[in-house]
Amino acid sequence: MLAVRDAARILKDADPEEEDADLLERIKALGFPQAAAVRVFRHATRRYAPLTCRSCKKVFTPKAMSTIDWPWCHKCRKAETPEQEFKNRARRLAMQALDKGKIKRKPCERCGTTLDLHMHHPDYSRPRYVIWLCVRCHAAEHKAEGVSRATV
Repeated sequence: MLAVRDAARILKDADPEEEDADLLERIKALGFPQAAAVRVFRHATRRYAPLTCRSCKKVFTPKAMSTIDWPWCHKCRKAETPEQEFKNRARRLAMQALDKGKIKRKPCERCGTTLDLHMHHPDYSRPRYVIWLCVRCHAAEHKAEGVSRATV
């Protein structure tokens, strides 16, 4: 709770000429992860926080809240490859199946933990076939496959 108050104080005492990106960095310096810092910024300023595109590294300001889930600028989002569209479709269908209860959350298949679980698609042509892995095991799985996080 203290960090939220500190973030609110930073935003309240901010110079009107200070860039939104600088304010966001100051909030993240308090220990907030990116998504939480963006929510605090949005709540305090009633403006969308600037984001950095994962592909081209350009700073952009989203025009809608749903854009926060997509940290790519409009130009890079439009430039999705057919392979990436195929993967995103599988992820979307798996999330919908999870929401409808057709897929059940299970403990990590490697270490058995129930914290911070991710759905991993061994085969994107079967969207509902996922294995549940914790963050650490999921990263290890992709490292073993030789896939960087940027292309996942």
